[in-house]
Amino acid sequence: METKAIATRPHCLVLSFPGQGHINPMIQFSKLLVHEGVKITLATTCFYSKTLQNVPPYISLESISDGFHNGGLGEAGTFKAYLDRFCQVGPPTLVDLIEKLAKLGNPIDCIIYDSVAPWALDVAKRFGIVGASYFTQNMAVNSIYYHVKLGKIKVPLIENEISLPSMPKLQLCDMPSFFHNCDDEDLAMLGLVVGQFSNVDKADWVVCTEGPDKVRELIAIGASFDHGEDGNLHLVREGGHSHCRIVHAADITGKEIERALLKSVVNPNIFVFEHHLAINLLTCQDGSDITCVGIDTLNTETLEVVRFLSNVTLLASGGARHIYPKTTNPLVATGDGIAMSHRAQAVISNME
Repeated sequence: METKAIATRPHCLVLSFPGQGHINPMIQFSKLLVHEGVKITLATTCFYSKTLQNVPPYISLESISDGFHNGGLGEAGTFKAYLDRFCQVGPPTLVDLIEKLAKLGNPIDCIIYDSVAPWALDVAKRFGIVGASYFTQNMAVNSIYYHVKLGKIKVPLIENEISLPSMPKLQLCDMPSFFHNCDDEDLAMLGLVVGQFSNVDKADWVVCTEGPDKVRELIAIGASFDHGEDGNLHLVREGGHSHCRIVHAADITGKEIERALLKSVVNPNIFVFEHHLAINLLTCQDGSDITCVGIDTLNTETLEVVRFLSNVTLLASGGARHIYPKTTNPLVATGDGIAMSHRAQAVISNME
């Protein structure tokens, strides 16, 4: 590959699939790049770009077409119809955008594209532009998708237990919901996530650069990972990786990380209450002002309600994707924390 000399600030086009779980991490990554001196143009579909409210002013916003400018997925009617049309009109409108920016004196040096839009890499190669695939889902989930692509996991699922390299045994309830049936919508979703790997081997970069720092942080707080005979961390391959780059602790890596994280919060000023399920936020009202003063929980072992009073209450309860029929999230992702916040009249945003 030829190396292109860049006389001014490098200009990256960040292309996101139209969805909150895709756009948010790509915006955060864009902020990091801006901090490093990179000029960023964020692009998503015409309809979705109109709904964005959290794009910083120092990031330019552009759009491409998905064929449904008035309503996006809702206008398409079905996910399959939406993807079929997007894959048809997305690439030529991305070409138009690249050419428009070049004519305006803002040529693109690199395209960082959402991994579920692999056709963006083909467009980048057409212009001789560096292409970087950005995976918005974690690599454990992507490893499952990759093994479907390899044919090592058959869909719809017929096995009750699934074994994958460097991962604990998975049960049917651990697998994405669209692995269990094979209607048109399931197949469309399956095609989207498995298609991430159709040309990833041709990408110049796959974005996963924060891993080493996070591993060092875990080691610093006491996580113990396997080492090779040379004394260095022992690395294994996972999913679509072409090289050994996964740090592990035998085959119980998750358990070891959890152990280290829990141990790191051992402090006379920090109390950990296991087996306590949050029920409701406690509030008091003074005129029109509502203040959270704590939380009620259920001790799942004794079935007693335990009340905690506090000046500050921080919720870290996860998402709500399992209220939808198609999701890769765990069964507990039912939006309980969001519901508690709503009952407490908290401000809730970005619920697309």
